[in-house]
Amino acid sequence: MNERILNSYGMLSEKRSSPHVVIADVGQLAGVGPEEMRGWVTAQARAGRVDVALGDPSLATERQLSYAIQIRGRPHLYMMVNREVAA
Repeated sequence: MNERILNSYGMLSEKRSSPHVVIADVGQLAGVGPEEMRGWVTAQARAGRVDVALGDPSLATERQLSYAIQIRGRPHLYMMVNREVAA
């Protein structure tokens, strides 16, 4: 699963020319469901390998919100894999 997620993140990051990618898009491309993806992102963030960023919930789809990492009651919709991990 780790490799699928990292490959999906790399493809989306390159396509969008941005290191910040919607968590739900990575999960969908990797074939990983919301609960499993949230667990993976949370574990990687705690290990310092992934950073998460806030998103505007009023602009997010239900799918995007289902993948969001909730921190202090606020949905973090984006992820960025640190360069050392992505390489």
